[in-house]
Amino acid sequence: MKQDRTIPPSKGAMSCADISASSPSLRLSAAIDTPSAQASPVAKLTGETDPRWVLAIRTAEQLQGTILPPTQRARLIRLGRLIGLTAFDANLIIAIVQDRARRGYPAAQCPTAAHEQLAMIAPPDSRAARRRRRAWATTGTVAAMIGIEIIVFLILI
Repeated sequence: MKQDRTIPPSKGAMSCADISASSPSLRLSAAIDTPSAQASPVAKLTGETDPRWVLAIRTAEQLQGTILPPTQRARLIRLGRLIGLTAFDANLIIAIVQDRARRGYPAAQCPTAAHEQLAMIAPPDSRAARRRRRAWATTGTVAAMIGIEIIVFLILI
C-alpha cells in the first residue's frame, strides 16, 4: 500500500523546522561530509531546516519516478513561498531535484546528490531585510506623494 506523502495544508506560515521534522530520515550532513562538497567554492546550506533543503526533500517525496504532477508542483511552489523562497528559486530547486532523478538517482537520494547545486541558490532574505525594503518603498511612496502635492499646491497658487 502506497503511503500518502502530501504536503499538509497550511493554516498559516509553516517554519522550516516544522517541515523538516516531518521529513524522512535523509539528512543534510551526508551531503556536507562529501569531499567534493567541502572543496566547493559555493556556500553551504545552513542545516536541515534550510528552506532550500526542505523544499528539495519535499520535492523528492512528491516525485513519481522522474515525473512531478502539476498539482504537486503548484503545492511545492506555494510551500517554497511560505518558507521565504521566491517562485523562481522554488522552481529552480524543483528542476534540480527532477534533473537528478532523470540522471538515475533514486528519489530519496536526489537532494543529497544535488547539494552543490542547491547551495548555489541564494538563501531567502530574512524577515528583517524584507521589512527594511518595504519601509524604504513606503517612505519613497510617501515622499513622492508629498512632492506631487507641493507641486500641485504651487501651481494652484
